[in-house]
Amino acid sequence: MTKGEKKVRNYIIIGILLLVAFGGVYRWTSEVVNPEKAVTNYENFYLMYDQADQICNDIRVMQGADSISGGFTKNERIMGLENKMNDVIKDYNYQSKAWTRNMWKADDLPHTIQRSDFNCK
Repeated sequence: MTKGEKKVRNYIIIGILLLVAFGGVYRWTSEVVNPEKAVTNYENFYLMYDQADQICNDIRVMQGADSISGGFTKNERIMGLENKMNDVIKDYNYQSKAWTRNMWKADDLPHTIQRSDFNCK
């Protein structure tokens, strides 16, 4: 193979690699910038934050209750709610750290949330 043929072959290989790379980037950006997904992610952060706040309210109500029916003790129900709240907080923080979701989060929501952000006592 001559120098000229090697040069042409290298240009062809580079061209093919660039086409594949740009195709992948286009497909990725079209998923990230998809307006439906952006709105869904935006609303999902509000939903998770409100869900944690509601669970906190449920814990406060449960702590003030005298008796509970349904086969579970008061402490068992409170523990179940606390576990559910911890799961919501973990999910919120996990999604908040994901770059493609984080870019669609509202500015008035915190980047991450902690259990101490909610006064459940």
